[in-house]
Amino acid sequence: MYEINQNIVYPSQGVGTVMEIQEKSFQNKVVKYYKIYIKSTDIVVLVPVDTVDSFGIRPIVSADDARAAVDQISKTVEPVQNDWKARYQENLSLLKSGTIFDIVKIVCSLYNRSKIKDLPTQERKFFDSAKRLLQEEVSVALNIPEEEAVDMIHSQLEALVASSETVKPFLDDGLDDEFADEEEDVFEDDDGEEVDDEDEEE
Repeated sequence: MYEINQNIVYPSQGVGTVMEIQEKSFQNKVVKYYKIYIKSTDIVVLVPVDTVDSFGIRPIVSADDARAAVDQISKTVEPVQNDWKARYQENLSLLKSGTIFDIVKIVCSLYNRSKIKDLPTQERKFFDSAKRLLQEEVSVALNIPEEEAVDMIHSQLEALVASSETVKPFLDDGLDDEFADEEEDVFEDDDGEEVDDEDEEE
C-alpha cells in the first residue's frame, strides 16, 4: 500500500504524488481511493486502492536502477519495425508493463527510428510522452533538477545514434510508414482509448 506523500509512476500519466487516501461509497460499499497529483499535467486522479496494480502504477525506482536505466540507453539497439502501427502496439505493451527499462526501450527505439525517417504524428506524441516519463522518474529517483535529467538522457541518445551498430534493417511487416497518414484504421492510444489515425494531422 502506498503512503501519503509517496512518489509513484503512473505509466499513462506521469510521475505523481499520493496526496491522500479517500473513502467513497460506491454501490453500497465503501471503496478506498488514492488521490494522486500528476505534476507535469497539473491534474489529480483517483485510483481505487484494490485495483491500483492493474493501472501499472508502481513506486519510483531506486537511484541505482535509475542510473542503470540511463546507462542502458546508449546500448539499447534493436531492429526497427517498419509498420508504424505494429511499433505502436508493441511500445504500448511495453509502456503498460511499467518498468523503467521498458520505457528506455520505447525511447531508444523511437529516437533511433526518428533519425532514419520522420515518425507519424501519433507516434511522435507517444515518443514525447515516454521520454517525459523517463525524464521525470530519473529526476525524482536521483533527486536532481529535471533539466539535468533531460541532458543526461539526451547525451545517451546521441551516443546511441552515433554508434555504427545503431541503424538496423527494418523488420518488413508489409506496411511502410509512408502510408501511415492515409490509413483509417482505429487503434488504442496509451490511455486505452480508440484513436482514429485519420485525424492525426492537426
